[in-house]
Amino acid sequence: MLALKGGRLVTEQVIESHRGVVNGSHVQVAPDLFLGGITSEEVDATLIGYNHSCSPNAYIDGQIALRALQTIAEGEEITVDYATTFSSDTQEFICRCGSDHCRHTIKPSVDSSSSELQASFKGRFVDFLAHPEAYEDVALQPIDPDCPTTSYLTTKIHRVEAKIHGLGLATLEPIGRGELLAVRGGTLVTKDLVLAHQDQLKGSEVQVTDEVFLAGFSEQERLATLMGFNHSCEPNSFLRGQIGIFALDDIPAGEELTADYATLYINPSQRFACNCGSASCRHFIDSTVDWENPALQQKYRGHFADFVQRKIDQE
Repeated sequence: MLALKGGRLVTEQVIESHRGVVNGSHVQVAPDLFLGGITSEEVDATLIGYNHSCSPNAYIDGQIALRALQTIAEGEEITVDYATTFSSDTQEFICRCGSDHCRHTIKPSVDSSSSELQASFKGRFVDFLAHPEAYEDVALQPIDPDCPTTSYLTTKIHRVEAKIHGLGLATLEPIGRGELLAVRGGTLVTKDLVLAHQDQLKGSEVQVTDEVFLAGFSEQERLATLMGFNHSCEPNSFLRGQIGIFALDDIPAGEELTADYATLYINPSQRFACNCGSASCRHFIDSTVDWENPALQQKYRGHFADFVQRKIDQE
């Protein structure tokens, strides 16, 4: 991995209204949701700096992870084909990349659906382009529109007094298997910072790599960032990529939304007695070791967070 993109989650309307400041520094994470900065200070803090090329050497994996597509030589500029990361024409421009395959005009709303590019970059598209069926007819809204770290939830779910751990989420209507449920917001911070502020965070953080988390530290940021997917040993949702939560199965109206924390964490921030009541309840959750359980690895194969699955594969 080369980099992680941080920033605030905003709609295309916000990107367009701040075009002069954003200046192409944003990334797209859903059909109408983008990540980046909307002030000059936020842009400077979140800009990675890779440019477009029609013959790229990198790609966005999941939603926010920049990875090498091939071996990159020392001193070589890192580039991405924007057709693999955008469907919005907020990134439309004349291209002078100089590649033998240069398309000359970049128009993501057209380029991203090109059968030639689909074949060329198979498996190397950002999640919403790789799994378009998960995002169809999904409307997202911010938990707290006045907070820059806010997460977004589908309009089909809402916060409730949960049966399991207090604050939680439940469905307002049936949701189909694989459908997008939420996109996680927050500030990218180190593991050491998270572990030093456990009393303040109260388990609201989400791990995105071995050493990096998304979190919100003020009370407003914590509540705006906290999505409310409580733990269950028989979950109905999972995280794919780094910040997208999806339905693991068909979910009926009125059901609480849950995730198995063994699929989300490898650090000691999530250790507690479990009273989820499922037939397979483990009774005690320990995020430092649960992901290593062979039975859980088999049970959730393909449904671990990206960095957890990579660690399992390496081990």
